[in-house]
Amino acid sequence: TQFRDGYSVPEADFVNRDNIDYEQKAGTLRLHIKGIDSTYKLDRFNVWVNESPLFGQRGISIKKKNSNSIDTTITIQLSQGENRIETSITNVNGTESYRMPLYVNYTPAVKQKEMIRFIGIGIDQFKESNYNLQYSSKDIRDLAIKLKERYKDSITIDTLFNKEVTAEKVKALKEKLQQTTVNDKVIVSYSGHGLLSKDYDYYLSTYSVNFNKPEENGLPYDELENLLDGIPARKKLMFIDACH
Repeated sequence: TQFRDGYSVPEADFVNRDNIDYEQKAGTLRLHIKGIDSTYKLDRFNVWVNESPLFGQRGISIKKKNSNSIDTTITIQLSQGENRIETSITNVNGTESYRMPLYVNYTPAVKQKEMIRFIGIGIDQFKESNYNLQYSSKDIRDLAIKLKERYKDSITIDTLFNKEVTAEKVKALKEKLQQTTVNDKVIVSYSGHGLLSKDYDYYLSTYSVNFNKPEENGLPYDELENLLDGIPARKKLMFIDACH
């Protein structure tokens, strides 16, 4: 239905790309972004560094401006090493502009420390004990031990097990991930039951989840994914060991 008369693809780019050197010594970069759609109003825009969205998956809404164009300047923080920087705009029809990469290489005067943050969530005991599992908690503990052996003081570990696994406590972990830096790495690993609601929405088990109605006390998949969205760290990995 989008391919009706007047269908259009918006355009966006960094106006100052030709004035930006590949080798960068400063940790920040100023970007002048311009975008336009000749037919439809614009809805949002975003910037990616090494495929990580700087303003979360949804980007920044510009719908209230009720405009066919955008002209803005932002300053971004660079990661150590090569940075693949992209921008795009999306119109109210949900059509996104093409992303044209801009590459720069940032070499700091002093190499910045890269930390790893591991979040492990393992649950094999439940309020409804007939759904108990055997190895979910052990798997997360074993993974945490091995990561600590390998990375020693370069890793910080946070875990939740069994009765501790509530939707509220999982959401609260986001505050710790907001303290990461752009050079850090984050690993989130979940092991437990995976459940589908009657509407086929995906939930992960918590200690007190209603197994017949997982929207009651279950952890929506979006909430787990949200832990990684919009945090400073740009290298992010999620493991899920669960059904469905």
